Amino acid sequence: MQNTILSRFSLLACLAVIGFVGFNLPLYRDATFPAIGHVGLYTPIILLLYPLVMRSLCRCEKQPLGEYVEERAERYAQTSMRQASWGFAISSAAAVAAGIWLPFIAKDLGLALGWERSLVGTLPVAAVTSAPEAVATLATLRLGAVDLAIGNLLGSNLFAIALIAIDDLAYLPGPLLADVSIAHAASSFLAMMMSGLAVVGLLLRPQSRVLRSVSWISLMLLVIYLPNSLFLYLHGQ
Repeated sequence: MQNTILSRFSLLACLAVIGFVGFNLPLYRDATFPAIGHVGLYTPIILLLYPLVMRSLCRCEKQPLGEYVEERAERYAQTSMRQASWGFAISSAAAVAAGIWLPFIAKDLGLALGWERSLVGTLPVAAVTSAPEAVATLATLRLGAVDLAIGNLLGSNLFAIALIAIDDLAYLPGPLLADVSIAHAASSFLAMMMSGLAVVGLLLRPQSRVLRSVSWISLMLLVIYLPNSLFLYLHGQ
């Protein structure tokens, strides 16, 4: 029950922060909204909200996570902390190296296919950068830690929003949202819809399956995602 409440809280936090960013995007596109130097006013708000949300989640999840770790520690009794740390460090280094290389590949891919940058960033780049999350989530599900898997996805979404504030600090020409495509406002709106739909799924917990394979919540998430992809393909800038 507690983990379900945490999942709802995480989704609502995602919903609020995504909506906040989407709301600011058209404001800064007109270059009329005030800024703090080259930083938008949304950046300090995001940097303030993120640690508060994560602190609340960590405090609530500390006990359930501790119980989960104790129950499964015996499975990896032969793995030392040093081995686990080295494995984590090597995997992280590989992900960072791939992330540094990815923008150059994505730019060339967009030029070769004639795709707009907003489309390349929202679809192939987002898919590639989310691949480690997908693998980690599937591995966690195999261990039977459903709440940990969902927490990984929701936590990564919150961190991705926090990165907008960090990127805004590093982007010196002006507020970051002033120079991005307005098409991302549609992505933000649809992301809010998908987060809201996930909240509905957590509340109702539907048991029925469409064609005995997926829930209607999952099907609706896909139905929302695909039109956004088409919109970016047709109207991305």
